[in-house]
Amino acid sequence: MTKTVLLLSAAEIADDMQTTFGTIYPAMIPVQDGQRIIDRVVQQYQPLDYQLFVAVSASDDSVVSYVTQKHLPVTPLKVASGLTLSEAVAQSLAQLQEQTAVAELTIVFGDTLIEAENLTQGDTIFTHQVTDAGRWTTVTVDATHRVTFTDKVATADQAAFTAAVGVFNFSAGADLARLWQGAKSFYENLKVYDAHYPLKLADTTQWLDFGHSDKYVEAKQVEARFFNQTKIDFKRGIIRKESTDVDKFLGEVQWYLKLPKRLAYIAPRIFDYSLNYNAPFVEMEYFSYESLHNLFLYGNFELGFWREIIDELVFLRSEMAQYQVRVTPETYRQTVRAMYLDKTVDRLHRLIDEDDFYAAIADQSLVINGTTYPSINAIIAALPTVLDRSGVLAGETLTVIHGDFCMTNILYDHTKHVMRLIDPRGKFGKFDIYGDAKYDYAKLMHSFVGKYDCIIADMFTVDADTTGRLDYALTVTGNEAAIGDLFAQQLQMQLGPTVYRQIQLIESLLFLSMIPLHKDKPERQKAMLAVGVTTFAPFMASVTEG
Repeated sequence: MTKTVLLLSAAEIADDMQTTFGTIYPAMIPVQDGQRIIDRVVQQYQPLDYQLFVAVSASDDSVVSYVTQKHLPVTPLKVASGLTLSEAVAQSLAQLQEQTAVAELTIVFGDTLIEAENLTQGDTIFTHQVTDAGRWTTVTVDATHRVTFTDKVATADQAAFTAAVGVFNFSAGADLARLWQGAKSFYENLKVYDAHYPLKLADTTQWLDFGHSDKYVEAKQVEARFFNQTKIDFKRGIIRKESTDVDKFLGEVQWYLKLPKRLAYIAPRIFDYSLNYNAPFVEMEYFSYESLHNLFLYGNFELGFWREIIDELVFLRSEMAQYQVRVTPETYRQTVRAMYLDKTVDRLHRLIDEDDFYAAIADQSLVINGTTYPSINAIIAALPTVLDRSGVLAGETLTVIHGDFCMTNILYDHTKHVMRLIDPRGKFGKFDIYGDAKYDYAKLMHSFVGKYDCIIADMFTVDADTTGRLDYALTVTGNEAAIGDLFAQQLQMQLGPTVYRQIQLIESLLFLSMIPLHKDKPERQKAMLAVGVTTFAPFMASVTEG
Protein backbone atom coordinates (compact mmCIF):
# COMPACT_ATOMS: atom_id res chain seq x y z
CA MET A 1 0.00 0.00 0.00
CA THR A 2 1.18 3.52 -0.81
CA LYS A 3 2.29 5.59 2.16
CA THR A 4 2.30 9.34 1.65
CA VAL A 5 3.50 12.41 3.57
CA LEU A 6 1.98 15.82 2.89
CA LEU A 7 4.06 18.68 4.33
CA LEU A 8 2.05 21.90 4.65
CA SER A 9 4.08 24.97 3.71
CA ALA A 10 1.70 27.19 1.75
CA ALA A 11 1.40 30.06 4.24
CA GLU A 12 4.14 32.45 5.33
CA ILE A 13 5.71 31.93 8.74
CA ALA A 14 4.16 33.71 11.72
CA ASP A 15 4.72 37.44 12.19
CA ASP A 16 7.05 36.98 15.17
CA MET A 17 9.19 34.58 13.13
CA GLN A 18 9.23 37.04 10.22
CA THR A 19 10.90 39.47 12.61
CA THR A 20 13.82 37.03 12.62
CA PHE A 21 13.90 35.72 9.04
CA GLY A 22 11.75 37.99 6.93
CA THR A 23 9.09 36.55 4.64
CA ILE A 24 9.85 32.84 4.22
CA TYR A 25 7.75 29.69 4.28
CA PRO A 26 7.79 27.02 7.03
CA ALA A 27 9.57 24.31 5.05
CA MET A 28 12.49 26.73 4.60
CA ILE A 29 13.05 27.40 8.33
CA PRO A 30 16.63 26.41 9.26
CA VAL A 31 17.02 23.57 11.72
CA GLN A 32 20.80 23.39 11.69
CA ASP A 33 23.50 24.45 9.30
CA GLY A 34 22.73 23.31 5.78
CA GLN A 35 19.40 21.79 6.77
CA ARG A 36 15.90 23.17 6.70
CA ILE A 37 12.72 21.58 7.98
CA ILE A 38 12.00 20.00 4.60
CA ASP A 39 15.40 18.25 4.70
CA ARG A 40 14.61 16.77 8.09
CA VAL A 41 11.18 15.56 6.97
CA VAL A 42 12.83 13.81 4.02
CA GLN A 43 15.40 12.22 6.33
CA GLN A 44 12.66 11.04 8.66
CA TYR A 45 10.18 9.58 6.19
CA GLN A 46 12.10 8.55 3.07
CA PRO A 47 13.76 5.54 4.79
CA LEU A 48 10.25 4.40 5.79
CA ASP A 49 9.24 4.21 2.09
CA TYR A 50 6.91 7.19 2.09
CA GLN A 51 6.18 9.28 -0.98
CA LEU A 52 6.73 12.91 -0.08
CA PHE A 53 4.71 15.93 -1.20
CA VAL A 54 4.83 19.55 -0.07
CA ALA A 55 2.00 22.07 -0.38
CA VAL A 56 3.37 25.44 -1.51
CA SER A 57 1.83 28.77 -2.34
CA ALA A 58 1.34 29.61 -6.01
CA SER A 59 3.03 32.96 -5.31
CA ASP A 60 6.19 31.39 -3.86
CA ASP A 61 9.02 29.79 -5.81
CA SER A 62 11.54 29.41 -2.97
CA VAL A 63 10.49 25.92 -1.84
CA VAL A 64 10.24 24.58 -5.39
CA SER A 65 13.67 26.02 -6.25
CA TYR A 66 15.18 24.50 -3.12
CA VAL A 67 13.68 21.07 -3.82
CA THR A 68 14.99 21.21 -7.39
CA GLN A 69 18.49 22.42 -6.52
CA LYS A 70 18.98 19.84 -3.77
CA HIS A 71 17.36 17.04 -5.79
CA LEU A 72 15.04 16.23 -2.89
CA PRO A 73 12.59 13.36 -3.50
CA VAL A 74 9.64 15.67 -2.86
CA THR A 75 6.83 16.65 -5.23
CA PRO A 76 5.54 20.23 -4.80
CA LEU A 77 1.78 20.81 -4.95
CA LYS A 78 0.96 24.43 -5.77
CA VAL A 79 -2.18 25.80 -4.11
CA ALA A 80 -3.77 29.22 -4.42
CA SER A 81 -2.35 32.04 -2.31
CA GLY A 82 -4.19 33.35 0.73
CA LEU A 83 -6.09 30.17 1.59
CA THR A 84 -7.02 29.03 5.07
CA LEU A 85 -5.23 25.96 6.37
CA SER A 86 -8.24 23.78 5.63
CA GLU A 87 -8.66 25.17 2.11
CA ALA A 88 -4.97 24.54 1.39
CA VAL A 89 -5.36 20.94 2.57
CA ALA A 90 -8.45 20.50 0.37
CA GLN A 91 -6.60 21.68 -2.75
CA SER A 92 -3.54 19.59 -1.85
CA LEU A 93 -5.58 16.42 -1.35
CA ALA A 94 -7.32 16.93 -4.69
CA GLN A 95 -3.95 17.21 -6.47
CA LEU A 96 -2.52 14.35 -4.45
CA GLN A 97 -5.21 11.97 -5.67
CA GLU A 98 -4.41 12.90 -9.26
CA GLN A 99 -0.77 11.88 -8.76
CA THR A 100 -0.91 8.79 -6.56
CA ALA A 101 -3.22 6.23 -5.02
CA VAL A 102 -3.57 7.67 -1.53
CA ALA A 103 -3.79 5.01 1.16
CA GLU A 104 -1.90 5.69 4.39
CA LEU A 105 -1.43 9.44 4.71
CA THR A 106 0.54 11.60 7.12
CA ILE A 107 -0.06 15.35 7.28
CA VAL A 108 2.79 17.38 8.80
CA PHE A 109 2.61 21.07 9.65
CA GLY A 110 5.55 22.80 8.01
CA ASP A 111 7.00 24.25 11.21
CA THR A 112 7.01 21.00 13.20
CA LEU A 113 9.41 18.13 13.80
CA ILE A 114 8.75 15.28 16.18
CA GLU A 115 10.18 12.04 17.44
CA ALA A 116 7.79 9.31 18.53
CA GLU A 117 7.93 5.59 19.26
CA ASN A 118 5.17 4.70 16.78
CA LEU A 119 5.69 7.28 14.08
CA THR A 120 3.83 5.27 11.43
CA GLN A 121 0.84 3.96 13.41
CA GLY A 122 -2.42 4.69 11.67
CA ASP A 123 -5.21 7.06 12.71
CA THR A 124 -3.11 8.92 15.24
CA ILE A 125 -2.89 12.50 16.45
CA PHE A 126 0.55 13.13 17.90
CA THR A 127 0.51 15.21 21.06
CA HIS A 128 2.69 16.80 23.69
CA GLN A 129 1.99 18.03 27.21
CA VAL A 130 1.96 21.83 27.58
CA THR A 131 1.14 24.24 30.37
CA ASP A 132 -0.05 27.16 28.25
CA ALA A 133 -3.28 26.20 26.48
CA GLY A 134 -3.72 29.71 25.13
CA ARG A 135 -1.00 29.11 22.53
CA TRP A 136 -1.94 25.70 21.21
CA THR A 137 -4.84 23.66 19.91
CA THR A 138 -5.46 21.13 22.67
CA VAL A 139 -7.18 17.79 22.23
CA THR A 140 -9.02 15.35 24.48
CA VAL A 141 -10.92 12.10 23.98
CA ASP A 142 -14.43 12.19 25.45
CA ALA A 143 -16.47 9.43 27.07
CA THR A 144 -17.72 8.24 23.68
CA HIS A 145 -14.12 7.92 22.49
CA ARG A 146 -14.47 10.86 20.11
CA VAL A 147 -11.80 13.55 19.86
CA THR A 148 -12.57 17.11 20.96
CA PHE A 149 -10.42 20.11 20.07
CA THR A 150 -10.06 23.43 21.87
CA ASP A 151 -8.29 26.06 19.81
CA LYS A 152 -5.94 28.32 21.78
CA VAL A 153 -8.22 28.98 24.74
CA ALA A 154 -6.47 29.59 28.05
CA THR A 155 -7.95 27.73 31.03
CA ALA A 156 -6.81 28.48 34.55
CA ASP A 157 -7.99 25.36 36.35
CA GLN A 158 -5.58 22.89 34.75
CA ALA A 159 -1.88 22.43 35.30
CA ALA A 160 -1.23 20.65 32.00
CA PHE A 161 -2.88 20.22 28.62
CA THR A 162 -2.50 17.86 25.69
CA ALA A 163 -1.55 19.84 22.59
CA ALA A 164 -1.89 18.60 19.03
CA VAL A 165 1.64 19.15 17.74
CA GLY A 166 0.92 19.17 14.02
CA VAL A 167 1.54 15.59 12.84
CA PHE A 168 -1.46 13.43 11.94
CA ASN A 169 -1.62 9.87 10.58
CA PHE A 170 -4.60 8.55 8.64
CA SER A 171 -5.08 4.92 7.61
CA ALA A 172 -7.61 5.86 4.93
CA GLY A 173 -6.15 8.80 3.05
CA ALA A 174 -8.55 8.47 0.12
CA ASP A 175 -11.54 8.65 2.46
CA LEU A 176 -10.02 11.64 4.24
CA ALA A 177 -9.79 13.39 0.87
CA ARG A 178 -13.39 12.44 0.06
CA LEU A 179 -14.68 13.71 3.41
CA TRP A 180 -12.61 16.89 3.56
CA GLN A 181 -14.47 20.18 3.14
CA GLY A 182 -12.46 23.35 2.75
CA ALA A 183 -15.29 25.41 4.25
CA LYS A 184 -14.86 23.61 7.56
CA SER A 185 -11.87 24.23 9.81
CA PHE A 186 -8.93 21.85 9.86
CA TYR A 187 -9.95 20.35 13.20
CA GLU A 188 -13.64 20.13 12.27
CA ASN A 189 -12.57 17.97 9.35
CA LEU A 190 -10.57 15.77 11.72
CA LYS A 191 -13.72 15.24 13.79
CA VAL A 192 -15.62 14.17 10.68
CA TYR A 193 -12.89 11.64 9.87
CA ASP A 194 -12.82 10.53 13.50
CA ALA A 195 -16.49 9.56 13.27
CA HIS A 196 -15.58 7.02 10.58
CA TYR A 197 -12.07 6.04 11.68
CA PRO A 198 -11.52 6.66 15.42
CA LEU A 199 -8.39 8.69 16.07
CA LYS A 200 -6.14 7.92 19.01
CA LEU A 201 -3.66 10.18 20.78
CA ALA A 202 0.04 9.36 20.98
CA ASP A 203 2.53 11.38 22.98
CA THR A 204 5.78 12.40 21.32
CA THR A 205 9.17 11.73 22.85
CA GLN A 206 10.35 15.04 21.39
CA TRP A 207 8.53 17.98 19.82
CA LEU A 208 10.45 20.75 18.11
CA ASP A 209 8.18 23.71 17.41
CA PHE A 210 9.75 26.10 14.92
CA GLY A 211 6.61 28.16 14.47
CA HIS A 212 7.01 30.63 17.35
CA SER A 213 10.10 32.76 17.90
CA ASP A 214 10.56 31.82 21.56
CA LYS A 215 10.04 28.11 20.90
CA TYR A 216 12.31 28.32 17.89
CA VAL A 217 15.10 29.52 20.16
CA GLU A 218 14.58 26.46 22.35
CA ALA A 219 14.10 24.07 19.44
CA LYS A 220 17.03 24.98 17.25
CA GLN A 221 20.18 23.10 17.98
CA VAL A 222 23.06 25.27 19.05
CA GLU A 223 25.71 23.85 16.77
CA ALA A 224 28.92 23.51 18.75
CA ARG A 225 32.19 23.67 16.87
CA PHE A 226 33.99 20.37 16.36
CA PHE A 227 36.13 20.80 19.47
CA ASN A 228 33.66 22.63 21.71
CA GLN A 229 31.03 21.36 24.10
CA THR A 230 28.28 23.76 25.12
CA LYS A 231 25.50 23.72 27.67
CA ILE A 232 22.83 26.41 27.87
CA ASP A 233 20.96 27.41 31.01
CA PHE A 234 17.94 29.10 29.44
CA LYS A 235 16.51 30.21 32.78
CA ARG A 236 19.64 32.15 33.72
CA GLY A 237 20.67 33.09 30.20
CA ILE A 238 24.11 31.53 30.61
CA ILE A 239 26.06 29.36 28.19
CA ARG A 240 28.91 27.18 29.44
CA LYS A 241 31.61 26.21 26.99
CA GLU A 242 34.40 23.68 27.27
CA SER A 243 36.82 22.43 24.67
CA THR A 244 39.33 19.72 23.88
CA ASP A 245 41.28 22.11 21.63
CA VAL A 246 42.74 23.71 24.72
CA ASP A 247 45.23 26.19 23.24
CA LYS A 248 42.66 27.71 20.90
CA PHE A 249 40.02 27.77 23.62
CA LEU A 250 42.29 29.49 26.15
CA GLY A 251 43.09 32.14 23.56
CA GLU A 252 39.36 32.72 23.07
CA VAL A 253 38.69 33.13 26.79
CA GLN A 254 41.64 35.47 27.22
CA TRP A 255 40.41 37.60 24.31
CA TYR A 256 37.20 38.26 26.22
CA LEU A 257 39.13 39.03 29.39
CA LYS A 258 41.63 41.35 27.70
CA LEU A 259 39.15 43.45 25.76
CA PRO A 260 39.48 47.14 26.66
CA LYS A 261 36.72 48.17 29.03
CA ARG A 262 35.02 50.45 26.51
CA LEU A 263 34.90 47.60 23.99
CA ALA A 264 33.41 45.07 26.40
CA TYR A 265 29.91 45.74 25.07
CA ILE A 266 30.68 44.01 21.76
CA ALA A 267 30.95 40.57 23.42
CA PRO A 268 29.05 38.47 25.98
CA ARG A 269 29.67 39.17 29.65
CA ILE A 270 31.86 36.60 31.41
CA PHE A 271 30.44 35.21 34.67
CA ASP A 272 32.99 32.51 35.46
CA TYR A 273 35.98 30.86 33.81
CA SER A 274 38.99 28.67 34.35
CA LEU A 275 42.29 28.85 32.48
CA ASN A 276 43.39 25.53 33.96
CA TYR A 277 44.93 23.67 31.03
CA ASN A 278 43.43 20.37 32.18
CA ALA A 279 39.86 21.64 32.61
CA PRO A 280 39.28 25.01 30.96
CA PHE A 281 35.78 26.45 30.75
CA VAL A 282 33.92 29.70 30.43
CA GLU A 283 30.41 30.66 31.53
CA MET A 284 29.12 33.67 29.67
CA GLU A 285 26.02 35.57 28.74
CA TYR A 286 23.81 33.68 26.28
CA PHE A 287 22.23 35.58 23.40
CA SER A 288 19.39 34.05 21.42
CA TYR A 289 20.01 36.40 18.51
CA GLU A 290 20.42 34.85 15.09
CA SER A 291 23.85 34.73 13.51
CA LEU A 292 24.44 36.70 10.34
CA HIS A 293 25.21 33.29 8.84
CA ASN A 294 21.60 32.16 9.34
CA LEU A 295 20.14 35.49 8.24
CA PHE A 296 22.28 35.44 5.10
CA LEU A 297 21.50 31.87 4.11
CA TYR A 298 17.95 31.42 5.33
CA GLY A 299 16.42 34.87 5.73
CA ASN A 300 14.61 36.93 3.14
CA PHE A 301 15.38 40.62 3.62
CA GLU A 302 15.64 43.63 1.35
CA LEU A 303 19.06 45.09 0.56
CA GLY A 304 18.33 48.02 2.87
CA PHE A 305 18.42 45.60 5.80
CA TRP A 306 21.87 44.42 4.76
CA ARG A 307 23.08 47.97 4.17
CA GLU A 308 22.36 48.68 7.85
CA ILE A 309 24.21 45.53 8.91
CA ILE A 310 27.26 46.40 6.81
CA ASP A 311 27.28 49.91 8.31
CA GLU A 312 27.20 48.41 11.81
CA LEU A 313 30.03 46.01 10.98
CA VAL A 314 32.18 48.88 9.73
CA PHE A 315 31.30 50.80 12.89
CA LEU A 316 32.41 47.89 15.09
CA ARG A 317 35.69 47.71 13.22
CA SER A 318 36.17 51.47 13.70
CA GLU A 319 35.57 51.00 17.42
CA MET A 320 38.22 48.28 17.61
CA ALA A 321 40.61 50.39 15.53
CA GLN A 322 40.73 53.02 18.28
CA TYR A 323 42.87 50.64 20.36
CA GLN A 324 46.28 50.31 18.75
CA VAL A 325 49.79 49.00 19.24
CA ARG A 326 52.62 50.70 17.35
CA VAL A 327 55.41 48.41 16.14
CA THR A 328 58.45 48.78 13.92
CA PRO A 329 57.95 48.14 10.19
CA GLU A 330 60.09 45.00 10.46
CA THR A 331 58.09 43.63 13.41
CA TYR A 332 54.89 44.32 11.50
CA ARG A 333 56.26 42.58 8.43
CA GLN A 334 57.33 39.50 10.40
CA THR A 335 53.97 39.30 12.17
CA VAL A 336 51.76 39.51 9.10
CA ARG A 337 54.16 37.45 6.97
CA ALA A 338 53.70 34.55 9.40
CA MET A 339 49.93 34.80 8.97
CA TYR A 340 49.68 35.46 5.26
CA LEU A 341 52.69 33.74 3.74
CA ASP A 342 54.06 31.10 6.08
CA LYS A 343 50.68 29.72 7.13
CA THR A 344 49.35 29.59 3.58
CA VAL A 345 52.45 27.86 2.21
CA ASP A 346 52.51 25.36 5.09
CA ARG A 347 48.82 24.56 4.65
CA LEU A 348 49.10 24.06 0.89
CA HIS A 349 52.14 21.79 1.29
CA ARG A 350 50.21 19.85 3.91
CA LEU A 351 47.31 19.53 1.48
CA ILE A 352 49.55 18.10 -1.23
CA ASP A 353 51.34 15.77 1.19
CA GLU A 354 48.19 14.37 2.81
CA ASP A 355 45.75 14.06 -0.09
CA ASP A 356 46.35 12.02 -3.25
CA PHE A 357 43.96 14.14 -5.30
CA TYR A 358 45.85 17.35 -4.59
CA ALA A 359 49.19 15.61 -5.05
CA ALA A 360 48.01 14.57 -8.52
CA ILE A 361 47.01 18.09 -9.55
CA ALA A 362 49.74 20.02 -7.72
CA ASP A 363 51.60 20.84 -10.94
CA GLN A 364 48.60 20.83 -13.25
CA SER A 365 47.18 24.08 -14.56
CA LEU A 366 43.68 24.33 -13.14
CA VAL A 367 40.75 24.76 -15.50
CA ILE A 368 37.97 26.21 -13.38
CA ASN A 369 34.63 26.64 -15.12
CA GLY A 370 36.43 26.54 -18.44
CA THR A 371 39.09 29.18 -17.65
CA THR A 372 42.74 28.24 -17.14
CA TYR A 373 44.45 29.22 -13.87
CA PRO A 374 47.90 28.55 -12.36
CA SER A 375 48.66 25.31 -10.54
CA ILE A 376 48.85 24.99 -6.77
CA ASN A 377 52.65 24.79 -6.84
CA ALA A 378 52.82 27.83 -9.12
CA ILE A 379 50.72 29.75 -6.61
CA ILE A 380 53.03 28.68 -3.77
CA ALA A 381 56.06 29.88 -5.74
CA ALA A 382 54.44 33.23 -6.57
CA LEU A 383 53.14 34.02 -3.08
CA PRO A 384 56.21 35.86 -1.68
CA THR A 385 56.44 38.20 -4.65
CA VAL A 386 52.68 38.82 -4.81
CA LEU A 387 52.57 39.71 -1.11
CA ASP A 388 55.60 41.99 -1.35
CA ARG A 389 54.22 43.87 -4.36
CA SER A 390 50.73 44.22 -2.86
CA GLY A 391 51.80 46.24 0.18
CA VAL A 392 50.03 43.82 2.51
CA LEU A 393 53.25 43.24 4.49
CA ALA A 394 53.90 46.95 5.10
CA GLY A 395 52.65 48.79 8.17
CA GLU A 396 53.35 49.97 11.70
CA THR A 397 49.99 49.75 13.48
CA LEU A 398 48.13 46.79 14.93
CA THR A 399 44.61 47.21 16.31
CA VAL A 400 42.24 45.11 18.37
CA ILE A 401 40.81 42.47 16.06
CA HIS A 402 38.34 39.64 16.51
CA GLY A 403 40.38 37.28 14.39
CA ASP A 404 37.45 35.21 13.10
CA PHE A 405 35.18 38.06 12.08
CA CYS A 406 32.84 36.08 9.84
CA MET A 407 29.09 35.64 9.74
CA THR A 408 28.93 32.57 11.96
CA ASN A 409 30.46 34.53 14.84
CA ILE A 410 28.34 37.68 14.59
CA LEU A 411 24.96 37.67 16.35
CA TYR A 412 22.37 40.27 15.45
CA ASP A 413 18.99 41.40 16.76
CA HIS A 414 17.72 43.72 14.06
CA THR A 415 14.66 44.81 16.05
CA LYS A 416 17.02 46.44 18.57
CA HIS A 417 20.01 46.92 16.23
CA VAL A 418 22.20 45.01 18.69
CA MET A 419 25.27 43.17 17.39
CA ARG A 420 27.46 40.88 19.49
CA LEU A 421 30.65 38.97 18.65
CA ILE A 422 31.40 35.43 19.77
CA ASP A 423 34.11 32.79 19.21
CA PRO A 424 37.13 35.09 18.67
CA ARG A 425 40.39 33.70 17.37
CA GLY A 426 42.17 34.96 20.49
CA LYS A 427 45.65 35.55 19.10
CA PHE A 428 47.24 37.15 16.04
CA GLY A 429 50.86 36.11 16.29
CA LYS A 430 52.47 37.27 19.55
CA PHE A 431 50.27 40.33 20.02
CA ASP A 432 47.29 38.66 21.67
CA ILE A 433 44.14 40.57 20.78
CA TYR A 434 45.98 42.96 18.43
CA GLY A 435 46.52 42.28 14.76
CA ASP A 436 46.03 43.49 11.21
CA ALA A 437 42.60 45.09 10.79
CA LYS A 438 42.60 43.96 7.16
CA TYR A 439 42.41 40.37 8.40
CA ASP A 440 39.03 41.06 10.03
CA TYR A 441 37.77 42.73 6.88
CA ALA A 442 39.00 39.78 4.81
CA LYS A 443 37.04 37.42 7.04
CA LEU A 444 33.92 39.45 6.35
CA MET A 445 34.71 39.47 2.65
CA HIS A 446 35.13 35.71 2.52
CA SER A 447 31.61 35.43 3.93
CA PHE A 448 29.87 38.17 1.95
CA VAL A 449 31.74 37.97 -1.36
CA GLY A 450 33.45 34.55 -1.38
CA LYS A 451 30.27 32.89 -0.04
CA TYR A 452 32.12 30.80 2.55
CA ASP A 453 28.84 30.35 4.41
CA CYS A 454 27.19 28.88 1.33
CA ILE A 455 30.07 26.42 1.00
CA ILE A 456 29.94 25.14 4.58
CA ALA A 457 26.16 24.77 4.20
CA ASP A 458 26.77 22.68 1.03
CA MET A 459 24.88 25.13 -1.18
CA PHE A 460 27.00 24.40 -4.25
CA THR A 461 27.78 21.86 -6.92
CA VAL A 462 31.30 20.82 -7.83
CA ASP A 463 32.87 18.33 -10.19
CA ALA A 464 36.61 17.78 -10.60
CA ASP A 465 39.16 15.29 -11.85
CA THR A 466 42.93 14.80 -11.73
CA THR A 467 43.47 16.57 -15.06
CA GLY A 468 42.98 19.84 -13.16
CA ARG A 469 39.43 20.41 -14.41
CA LEU A 470 37.10 21.83 -11.78
CA ASP A 471 33.52 23.00 -12.35
CA TYR A 472 31.92 24.90 -9.48
CA ALA A 473 28.64 26.74 -8.99
CA LEU A 474 26.64 28.02 -6.04
CA THR A 475 23.08 26.75 -5.59
CA VAL A 476 21.36 29.51 -3.67
CA THR A 477 17.74 30.64 -3.63
CA GLY A 478 17.97 34.20 -2.31
CA ASN A 479 19.74 37.47 -3.00
CA GLU A 480 23.17 36.36 -1.77
CA ALA A 481 24.92 37.67 -4.89
CA ALA A 482 23.35 41.12 -4.56
CA ILE A 483 24.29 41.28 -0.87
CA GLY A 484 27.89 40.42 -1.74
CA ASP A 485 27.99 43.16 -4.37
CA LEU A 486 26.59 45.64 -1.85
CA PHE A 487 29.27 44.69 0.70
CA ALA A 488 32.02 45.11 -1.89
CA GLN A 489 30.73 48.55 -2.88
CA GLN A 490 30.37 49.72 0.72
CA LEU A 491 33.80 48.44 1.75
CA GLN A 492 35.58 50.00 -1.21
CA MET A 493 33.86 53.30 -0.51
CA GLN A 494 34.86 53.17 3.18
CA LEU A 495 38.48 52.02 2.81
CA GLY A 496 39.53 53.10 -0.67
CA PRO A 497 40.62 50.98 -3.66
CA THR A 498 44.17 50.19 -2.49
CA VAL A 499 43.22 48.75 0.90
CA TYR A 500 40.21 47.05 -0.66
CA ARG A 501 42.47 45.19 -3.11
CA GLN A 502 44.75 44.12 -0.27
CA ILE A 503 41.74 42.73 1.58
CA GLN A 504 40.73 40.81 -1.55
CA LEU A 505 44.20 39.26 -1.65
CA ILE A 506 43.99 38.22 2.00
CA GLU A 507 40.54 36.75 1.32
CA SER A 508 42.05 34.51 -1.36
CA LEU A 509 44.66 33.30 1.14
CA LEU A 510 41.94 32.48 3.67
CA PHE A 511 40.29 30.14 1.18
CA LEU A 512 43.58 28.54 0.10
CA SER A 513 44.81 27.99 3.66
CA MET A 514 41.56 26.52 4.98
CA ILE A 515 41.37 23.68 2.43
CA PRO A 516 43.30 21.06 4.48
CA LEU A 517 41.17 21.85 7.54
CA HIS A 518 38.12 20.40 5.77
CA LYS A 519 39.50 17.02 4.74
CA ASP A 520 36.35 15.32 6.05
CA LYS A 521 34.39 17.25 3.40
CA PRO A 522 36.26 16.76 0.10
CA GLU A 523 33.58 18.49 -2.00
CA ARG A 524 33.84 21.61 0.14
CA GLN A 525 37.62 21.50 -0.28
CA LYS A 526 37.25 21.67 -4.05
CA ALA A 527 34.80 24.57 -3.79
CA MET A 528 37.24 26.43 -1.54
CA LEU A 529 40.06 25.75 -4.00
CA ALA A 530 37.95 27.18 -6.82
CA VAL A 531 37.20 30.39 -4.92
CA GLY A 532 40.75 30.77 -3.60
CA VAL A 533 42.45 30.27 -6.96
CA THR A 534 40.07 32.45 -8.98
CA THR A 535 40.43 35.26 -6.44
CA PHE A 536 44.23 34.98 -6.19
CA ALA A 537 44.95 34.61 -9.90
CA PRO A 538 44.52 38.29 -10.90
CA PHE A 539 47.10 39.33 -8.28
CA MET A 540 49.53 36.72 -9.57
CA ALA A 541 48.91 37.81 -13.16
CA SER A 542 49.65 41.44 -12.33
CA VAL A 543 53.07 40.38 -11.02
CA THR A 544 54.03 37.86 -13.70
CA GLU A 545 52.78 40.02 -16.55
CA GLY A 546 54.14 43.23 -15.07
